[in-house]
Amino acid sequence: MEKRKNSIFEIKKKISEYKKRLHNLKLQGFTHSSEIYEEIKLLEKRIKQPSTLQKIWKEKKPISIVSLLLVLILIVSIFLTGNSSELEIKISNLRNEQTINGIFTIKGLANNPNGLIDSVQINIDNVTDNTWVEADIFENNNGSYSWEYSINSDDLQNGSHFIFYRCCSGNKISQHYSKKIFIKKPRPTITILYPSDNDKNLKSNVIVRGNVNGMDSKVNSVEIRFYDGSYKNWNYAIFNDDNHWYYDWDTTELYNESISIEVRCNNGIRYSNISSINVTVNTTVINYDEEVDMPDFNKSEFLQLYFPPTTRKIKPNKEYQLKMYYRHREIENNRLSKFPICIKIDRIRSKDDYLTISPPTEEIITIPDNETYNISYTISISENAEKNKIFFFTVEYTYYINKFPYNFFEIFWTSKDVDVSLKSGQW
Repeated sequence: MEKRKNSIFEIKKKISEYKKRLHNLKLQGFTHSSEIYEEIKLLEKRIKQPSTLQKIWKEKKPISIVSLLLVLILIVSIFLTGNSSELEIKISNLRNEQTINGIFTIKGLANNPNGLIDSVQINIDNVTDNTWVEADIFENNNGSYSWEYSINSDDLQNGSHFIFYRCCSGNKISQHYSKKIFIKKPRPTITILYPSDNDKNLKSNVIVRGNVNGMDSKVNSVEIRFYDGSYKNWNYAIFNDDNHWYYDWDTTELYNESISIEVRCNNGIRYSNISSINVTVNTTVINYDEEVDMPDFNKSEFLQLYFPPTTRKIKPNKEYQLKMYYRHREIENNRLSKFPICIKIDRIRSKDDYLTISPPTEEIITIPDNETYNISYTISISENAEKNKIFFFTVEYTYYINKFPYNFFEIFWTSKDVDVSLKSGQW
């Protein structure tokens, strides 16, 4: 009897070795040999010899009370222990209806009492579509198998989901089981780092920048808009993978205006709350380039006042600073050109009644050095001005030499021979 037990043990050991060999071949992508399968079948046939009860039944031998007791014990044993040949699988670190966020690795155990576990398979939500994916499996010393499978909450919508799992051995597939999980992603957050709230001295173009926090989720986009009495459309900001964002804001059409900046971000599931700041754009100097292309001097001209044209749109109820440029040169046959000149701007007036222009009050001192200088003057436009119209204006000035006036009065610019212009905007 002992000899037969040892023989059966050796046969089972041999079968286990063959199945492990088949499993390794499968993992390496090789085609299984039919000879190995046949050898396994022969070995399994050897250990499936008829029991004493089966022989008695087959040979119709008289059944003793002892034999009946053996049958009863066998039936009770099967009823109590179940079919030990079934594949077994379970999850060890995930309870039912658990809430998860981020990357979560599901861990479990699988077991085949009669051989190997070829694979553990996972399906999320749709067990009927047959899109099972394989988990990672590891053989333990006791003959069972551990397995792992990672899920990322970024790949799942907020709400409830079902994780289905099963194991396989050859052509055998275990019953599939399931766990219910919840995905509850918190709102991402967004912050404006620059400019600061209530900044009242923004000039020229502004780089609005900030950062985001995905709150265990990946932020997909950052959006920005501006409010100056009416909401503008949302625009996409430039977003980097290191959770920083920026937006190049063109403020060239904004002069001394209060603006609200609003930003939000999205993680593919939901938007963050809107973050906002209030700033004042103070780019009131329209012609702010220090270098301009002055017109050429006329042959006998030694003094120039120049008002560069602009197509920037101006709005009512706001004051703007424009620049006037001037230069002085010395001419051989003109004695006046050899002295410094004091210029007083008497009046700058528009040909229309829509512009209010305040000339500089200080006197301008010009030096015969052919260098270009500038000075600012203030201008505003009335609400009843025509929109998108070019306005021309003239300048009246007096100049002195050594503070003794020559009583020289001249309308220096006209709309005919100079492109001095302002353009009214839409409001």
